[in-house]
Amino acid sequence: MLAISQRRAPFIIFPVLIVVVLLLAARQGQADELVVRSEPRPIASFHLEDGHGRPFGNASFEGRWALVAIGFTSCPDVCPLTLTNLAGIVEEVSTLVTPKNIPRVVFVSVDPDRDKKILAQYVTSFNSEFVGVTGDPQEIGKVIESLDGFYRIVPSAKSSGRDVQHSAKISVVDANGRLIASFSPLTPPREAAAFIASLMRERAKASG
Repeated sequence: MLAISQRRAPFIIFPVLIVVVLLLAARQGQADELVVRSEPRPIASFHLEDGHGRPFGNASFEGRWALVAIGFTSCPDVCPLTLTNLAGIVEEVSTLVTPKNIPRVVFVSVDPDRDKKILAQYVTSFNSEFVGVTGDPQEIGKVIESLDGFYRIVPSAKSSGRDVQHSAKISVVDANGRLIASFSPLTPPREAAAFIASLMRERAKASG
């Protein structure tokens, strides 16, 4: 599982050469990173807020599929790269499904104390439709555990600051608010879009 451990730093876009290296590395073993659960998992009851202070809970996942990423706004590499890739994935999915079925991207910040005030601006800089959510650490923990993810905020071994550690996979949540699949955050947009559209078709067929 891809994970990140980084000290907080001003948001920067990774140099292009390093991004290319990361993408090439992610391509190796890609088939193992497209995972469909044998049984859908309902997300535990939780109460967070979006970047505008509006409630975001289980009902927010109902009626529309979602792609959920975990991170923090000052992540210097994996988080911005993930959100950039998700913008491309959403664009590709839009060519395969009807507009009402385009999945929503939800970014769960694990560092609410520092991210709450800037979360909306951060996520919409990648796509105006992206939603950033955060809140009480216990509530964040409920969501992340339901998504088979993890996060930790620990004292830095190299400075007086803190290190933020978190899983980096993308979780696919269906329109009933259930975790049904996951994939690598660096999956090429066209491959990820085909994967998501296929899941949608399969679930629609099974329920209809």
